[in-house]
Amino acid sequence: MTLKKIIYIIIIAMIAFLGYQAISFFAIEEDKINSVYLIPSDAIFIMEFDEPLENIETLSKSALWDHLQTNDQIHEMSAKVNVLDSLFQQKVISLI
Repeated sequence: MTLKKIIYIIIIAMIAFLGYQAISFFAIEEDKINSVYLIPSDAIFIMEFDEPLENIETLSKSALWDHLQTNDQIHEMSAKVNVLDSLFQQKVISLI
């Protein structure tokens, strides 16, 4: 092959790649919001649960949660979350 043919092949490959990138960026619909970006920048820790209700109950009975309760801010937050949890449970029970 001559050098001219190799250059043409490289240019065609680059155009095809750029075309694919443009089509995938503009035409393909997908969820472009990454959920990690929704977490506040001052978050202390992040917990992700597959089954939140069951896992929160398990977490609240664990040694890790007892250790976290020694921090005053986390303890205060936990008290507020417990109030919300009791309100939600009252609403669920009243709906049943």
